[in-house]
Amino acid sequence: MQKKTVYSSLNSVSHFIGCFLILILCSFQTHAYSYGQEVSIQAQATSPKTVILRWQLQSAAETIPISYFEIERSVDGRNFTTIETIQNNDIEYYSFVDKKAFASRLYYRLKIFNTTGKITYSDSMPVDVILMLASNQFVPSKVESSYIKIHLPSTDKNATVQIYDADGVLYFSVEADKSPLIIDINGWQNGEYFVHFRSAERTEVNKMSVER
Repeated sequence: MQKKTVYSSLNSVSHFIGCFLILILCSFQTHAYSYGQEVSIQAQATSPKTVILRWQLQSAAETIPISYFEIERSVDGRNFTTIETIQNNDIEYYSFVDKKAFASRLYYRLKIFNTTGKITYSDSMPVDVILMLASNQFVPSKVESSYIKIHLPSTDKNATVQIYDADGVLYFSVEADKSPLIIDINGWQNGEYFVHFRSAERTEVNKMSVER
């Protein structure tokens, strides 16, 4: 009877320890997964062979002692290569410009290292890279006045027009349903801009120079 009691006690202790270790492991895995998912990443192709990545630390990720980020790029969404390392600067917003985007579609993600060496990953983001510019059929190549006049194709309805500067900053965005589209550019700096035109019929990017 005494042996059975001892064995029973040992089994109970072993069971308790096993359950405790499982809880710790599950808690760690959930925590590691959650802070990776709490990093919000965006990727945008703004000019030829150029992709801008921006990411933000959400409230849950801000409590994690992140050491640095590795930016990874892939052509198939499965096999990734590190292209840059960004140190954690205790800020909320980060960005990186990839000026060597070489394929028509690329995938980007963040490999996140915390101060203890643990690693987690952000979601991967697919990007359709701009490899060639359009022929400026609808957009003026040079603007020397205080406005831009864009003649939209008559066959393209409900087109989206977006204009980025050379640094990838969005200056203008509209759902256009009439032509011509007149855009006031008072206050814009001189320099190169990229006009993105998207509709059900076409997607193209034109380069435009503002010189006043």
